Amino acid sequence: MTEPVRGWAAFLRGINVGGKHKLPMPELREVLAGNPFFAEGADEEAFHVPFLVGEPDPAAAAALDFERSPGDAYALRGREIYLHLRHGAARTRLTNAYFDRVLRTTSTGRSWRTIRAVADMGED
Repeated sequence: MTEPVRGWAAFLRGINVGGKHKLPMPELREVLAGNPFFAEGADEEAFHVPFLVGEPDPAAAAALDFERSPGDAYALRGREIYLHLRHGAARTRLTNAYFDRVLRTTSTGRSWRTIRAVADMGED
């Protein structure tokens, strides 16, 4: 029997050797636990999470448009934006570029399946 491979995982938007903006595995697990839209048995393809560099200014967050992409929903929680994209990521108007512009920050998004896979790797 072989021993499992142990290592690190990172969500890259750009190269950053300074080690800033880390997301420890316990916090990645709280991200999984904190999705206000996810219900057991739901289609995971509809869920995505953009991770923000930092918490946005409340005034910028208030400028987000809940009607921007009819049928889709989002919830801003600290440095994460939980997305429920009912019509898929290719058709939404809730993009990283939109959130980055309105919130005046930088984000990198991942699908729910990817977040779950990375968290599962951390369990080994």
